Amino acid sequence: MDNKQIPTLAAAVLLCGGLTLAQKASAVVVPLAHGGSSLTVDVDSAAGMNSWIVDTAPSQNQLNKQWFYYRIGGGLAKPINTISAAAVNNPDAQTLEAIYSNAQFTLTVSYVLNGAGTGTGLADIGETISVLNTSGAPLDFHLFQYSDFNLSGTPGGDSILIGNAFDSVIQWEGTTAIGETAAQPPANRGEAALAFTTLNNLNTIPGYDLNNNIGPLSGDVTWSFQWDREIGAGLSLDVFKDKQMYIAPVPEPTAISIIAVALGAAGFLRRRR
Repeated sequence: MDNKQIPTLAAAVLLCGGLTLAQKASAVVVPLAHGGSSLTVDVDSAAGMNSWIVDTAPSQNQLNKQWFYYRIGGGLAKPINTISAAAVNNPDAQTLEAIYSNAQFTLTVSYVLNGAGTGTGLADIGETISVLNTSGAPLDFHLFQYSDFNLSGTPGGDSILIGNAFDSVIQWEGTTAIGETAAQPPANRGEAALAFTTLNNLNTIPGYDLNNNIGPLSGDVTWSFQWDREIGAGLSLDVFKDKQMYIAPVPEPTAISIIAVALGAAGFLRRRR
């Protein structure tokens, strides 16, 4: 659904449900909670989404950082919080929309958190990123997602594999796994790397493109996606994604069974929405 004048998924849900959007939040760190799961997003700094507790028993943060970066043409990538201060819509405990605007474009990031309940070890985050070109001319736009999960609360010992089509990724450690699917459109490029290689390259190398290393890779791993579009005047790039976390009980299953159960849980959680 890129290059179309449509509202973001979260905005459409809110409008259909008749909810009133909140005024701009006074705090830049926005907490969300639902069904035994909680997360925090620092909308006005490069810390971005920096905490995700999937189940309150045990209470363990699985995330170091996930945030979005952008590049116009061949310049340096920048975190989206440098576009402007965020206008925040936080209509309920599980929904967040952060809107950033300048003279060229408006970028909106939306989150919907769904937990399956305490004791299940299951949770899901639906994300929408929308970039609307307001400049009056075509925009050579590059959107990046950088993800640094520390599963089981530790920075090492994780393994990662990105899908060949850059539309999915799985990361696992022991009995904990996270999977992400980019429903539409798939990314143009991806990169599995050790922390903090990709982030340093984005911050220091003009025109940097992800290197398409899909793994498998083990250690203190990170993964990133890149969408490249020429967005026409008045048109938009819209990316719809979904993350699923699964924490299994002992005895420890194999990595393949973790992946299968995590992806199956994703379908369950989407049906709950």
